[in-house]
Amino acid sequence: MAVKERVKARLQTGRCNFNNIKLFVLCHGMLQCAQLLYSAYFKSSIVTIEKQFGLSSFSSGFISSLHEIGNSLLIVFVSYFGSRVHRPRLIGMGGLLLSFGAFLLTLPHFISEHYDYSTDTVGNVSYPNADTCQPANQTHSLEYCTKSDIRFNTMSSVWVIIIIAQLIVGIGSVPIQPFGISYVDDFAEPSNSPLYIAILFAISVFGPAFGYLLGSVMLRLYVDLDRVNPVFPKMIIRLLLNPLFIIIVLAQCSFSSVLAGLSTYLNKFLEHQYSTTASYANLLIGSITLPALAIGMVLGGLFMKRFNISLVKIPWYSACVLIIVIILTIPLFFMGCSTQKIAGINYSDDVNSSSPFTLKANCNAQCFCFDYVFNPVCGVDAIEYISPCQAGCTDSVFNHSIRMTMTYNNCRCIQTSNNEDYAHPGHCKVSCSYLLFSMVFSISFIGMIASLTHNPLYMTVLRVVRQEEKSFAIGIQFLIMRMFAWLPAPALFGAVIDSTCIRWNKTCTGKRGACNYYDNNLLRKMYLGLQVGYNILGVLLLLIAGWKAKMFSTRRVAAQNTEAA
Repeated sequence: MAVKERVKARLQTGRCNFNNIKLFVLCHGMLQCAQLLYSAYFKSSIVTIEKQFGLSSFSSGFISSLHEIGNSLLIVFVSYFGSRVHRPRLIGMGGLLLSFGAFLLTLPHFISEHYDYSTDTVGNVSYPNADTCQPANQTHSLEYCTKSDIRFNTMSSVWVIIIIAQLIVGIGSVPIQPFGISYVDDFAEPSNSPLYIAILFAISVFGPAFGYLLGSVMLRLYVDLDRVNPVFPKMIIRLLLNPLFIIIVLAQCSFSSVLAGLSTYLNKFLEHQYSTTASYANLLIGSITLPALAIGMVLGGLFMKRFNISLVKIPWYSACVLIIVIILTIPLFFMGCSTQKIAGINYSDDVNSSSPFTLKANCNAQCFCFDYVFNPVCGVDAIEYISPCQAGCTDSVFNHSIRMTMTYNNCRCIQTSNNEDYAHPGHCKVSCSYLLFSMVFSISFIGMIASLTHNPLYMTVLRVVRQEEKSFAIGIQFLIMRMFAWLPAPALFGAVIDSTCIRWNKTCTGKRGACNYYDNNLLRKMYLGLQVGYNILGVLLLLIAGWKAKMFSTRRVAAQNTEAA
């Protein structure tokens, strides 16, 4: 204990150049920033990865949370030895392992085959009219189908490397947060500890912000144990039997699940809901939403320092904040767009027909169209078609200098009062894209309000356990959060998003690929509804925690009075 007091004094006075708690907070915050930058950059590209490999949102969400498995396997054991080891040294070792895993994740880019996004390109030959209306089966279309399946099967093998890389990243991140938080709380002044921890989390939030901003830029580019201490099980039992500790952590799980869903699929939600690009959606998230979360975390730490909120009041304070968040989220259910008109999917020219929607129509009956081709075009009549062939377009204008199709012409399914019959490549704009900024700022403000609970809840965990159990308690905390929030939440949000799909893409062999279109109204209700559900669960758990905290405080005061007597 004397050694610890000497170290604490040196850290607080900073008599040695590097023995300063403020410098540790800065360096550790930068390490967390780098760790979360990696995670955010991976998630910012998840929509593109879905399209390239033909994944559902559930599958991509599971892959993006694979690193949580590697972390969960070791975090309890590593955290248990937190007060017995050189914590900064182990944090550094974890950072090196994290870097190796991130490097390993880049290998698929260099070993996989060249990725051709455009369906107008087959091998090394360009076919400007590959997706247009043709009267018979074309040889080059069959060639494309064969090469597409070969490329898909070859590229899918690189997922083994991605899985290993994600697991290594998870193992490397094990000591970073538990050791860092407990180290700061041990060696900082009690009055400064909440603020330092809030700053630590706030700095780390800039990692996801930079990750999404980097993803926004890159998406614009074409790319291609041998001993067990006998005290160990007793400590686990003591923590798991601490009802206040468990309830607080489970309440944090509800908040963390919302954050996990936001960080993984917010860009996709914005892209489909408001007809924006994945690059622009990442830009908005990185520059507006994530900085707002950082501001909320700092304000939560300042609030704790300024008003010195007691352990009994923190759950009630947090519950009130989440109730405000739920109320503020309700208007968002009405700030969205309906799905654009898509021929054969949710729209048909024959208003008297009672049969289900079908891609085949009189205007494209003479066309040999492949169902697996997804090359959407927007007709001059504001109707979207899944390919120029489905629109009955017989030819196109191809700009060889920029290697892009400019327009598709002579489209039999497109007729206007002015006899216009052409279509432009890409999706049609939705009716309320002007609501994009309002939605982003609303989500960012709500996220900032919710983040006010982040630091107080962490401080509650540190205050309800014994001094020597802090690192281990944080490890158990992060394990529970990973098992019940960070690991399942992306897959759960992905499954919910998948349930709103109205048209799945298919490969040449008939296997289901990525989703082409969603029911935007249902997507908005399900995506936001799941977040509200998690927040309601968090409120209920916090109300129970407030009652338990009052009982905990009463027993502590009674024990102190007994010892004094």
